[in-house]
Amino acid sequence: MLKYTLTIQISWGHCDPAKIVFYPNYFIWFDQSAHLLFDKAGANMGDLMKQYGVVGLPIVDAHAEFI
Repeated sequence: MLKYTLTIQISWGHCDPAKIVFYPNYFIWFDQSAHLLFDKAGANMGDLMKQYGVVGLPIVDAHAEFI
């Protein structure tokens, strides 16, 4: 299985006033990681757009559970 790890340095702007990461940021990082994983697999989005006319890869369902 192809894997990719994205290391993110959490900064002040990622957090709410309680110093907890604002939850929508997780989905930004998920999307960023997905694009980087596609790059690692040799399927760069820019190349896919040029070669096949792909305009994006929609996320049909996303779920996160916070405990």
